[in-house]
Amino acid sequence: MNELLKFELSEIPSNIILTIGIGEEGANAVNYMKKKEISGVDYLLLSNGIAEKELVKYRLVFILMGTGDRNDIGVAMVIAAMTKILNILTIGIVAIPFVKGNQVMNQFLAEIDSLKDTLDLLIIIPDDQRKSLSNKLDISPIYGKDLQIKMLAVQTISDLTNFTGYISTDFADVYSATRNSRFGTITTGGASGENKTMNALKKALSSSLMTLENIRKSKNILLYIVSGLDDVTLAELGDTIDYFQKTVHSDGEILWNFGLDSDIGDKVRITIIGTGLDKPPVFDWSLIPKR
Repeated sequence: MNELLKFELSEIPSNIILTIGIGEEGANAVNYMKKKEISGVDYLLLSNGIAEKELVKYRLVFILMGTGDRNDIGVAMVIAAMTKILNILTIGIVAIPFVKGNQVMNQFLAEIDSLKDTLDLLIIIPDDQRKSLSNKLDISPIYGKDLQIKMLAVQTISDLTNFTGYISTDFADVYSATRNSRFGTITTGGASGENKTMNALKKALSSSLMTLENIRKSKNILLYIVSGLDDVTLAELGDTIDYFQKTVHSDGEILWNFGLDSDIGDKVRITIIGTGLDKPPVFDWSLIPKR
């Protein structure tokens, strides 16, 4: 099995979280995250080889991949099989391709269906949501429209894992919310000015036609609020969480935290990850207005 895995660690592991990039899309995502210097995360690019003794140093592994390449899917399955044996929490992140027909969609669903039993959680970014979010977040076209959203997924979960923020959360919390959770969905929104925290949440919940429905169906929810300035009050955070609970009507556990990120200036950004979906959170094509 080890002979199928060709990797090269970027540096000596010092964290409990490892992010692996598979194929061109995965490598682009990892390189993007390395430039953003997410704290508490090591990175691995497909290269030459890695032994199980290198993986046992980690408690959480992210696998970033593209779709349409069966070899990438196969490598992801081999890695996930290794991490499962080692009892490492393993989360895959993939962006759904833009499709205009059932044949391509069915092919995509078949590919991710082959992953669902090996990963603890597969977070899927639907194409319509990716375009909407990337426009709002001013993502550089050099890196593609889905890379920052993938980065936010890794950053949200890793920050909740690494005690980053004002609320005490840790690996045990994340483990409980994501272990054996099948499919997940992600959304994010940002805002500045008056009521920016509440407005950021409303943008996140309206990022696509299916966002709110997917979040409501989630068994557990990870919610991460980030501000560029230390000007968000506890009352504002409380009102935002109360609004979220009333809007979503979720019976699942909501794991949330608040942190600072000077890179976003005077804005507030909210990222929401729903886990435990029985089916992939794909876009409902029947909701597209006919022209």
